[in-house]
Amino acid sequence: MRRVLNNIKNLYYRLKWTLWAYRKYFLIVGGMRPWDYLYVIKMLRFQLTILERCIRTNDRHVDSSTHSDEIVRVCSHLTFHIEDDYVDRCGFDNNFDFIFTPVGEGLSELTTTETEKQHKNNTESVKWGAELEDKEWNETFELLKNMRGWWD
Repeated sequence: MRRVLNNIKNLYYRLKWTLWAYRKYFLIVGGMRPWDYLYVIKMLRFQLTILERCIRTNDRHVDSSTHSDEIVRVCSHLTFHIEDDYVDRCGFDNNFDFIFTPVGEGLSELTTTETEKQHKNNTESVKWGAELEDKEWNETFELLKNMRGWWD
């Protein structure tokens, strides 16, 4: 009889917290798709934002030297940039058009109005964007590596 009552009590709390979670995570989970890593990053950022607020509000630092709330904030900020377009942040100039030029019957050639200066700049931007992306991914996961020590 006691086991049945405990199961009913556990079911009540499980249902209560499930409904709480549905309400809290509805928008983020509703947009998730299984084929894209960006939704995992969005969920991570969502959770980090909640964690940062919890650490600040409840003063859950392991010790005052860790500043775990600041680490979580930086990590959350970096996850925001992970879904960003790194090439645009590095100065990619997309002020040009692509044109299909006919070259024969049923054939066409793709040409562009990109200048030589734009081409050189865009090539450098792609290179710098790849480097920036690697740097920010590494920095994010270096911070996440110490996650277990962020709170008591």
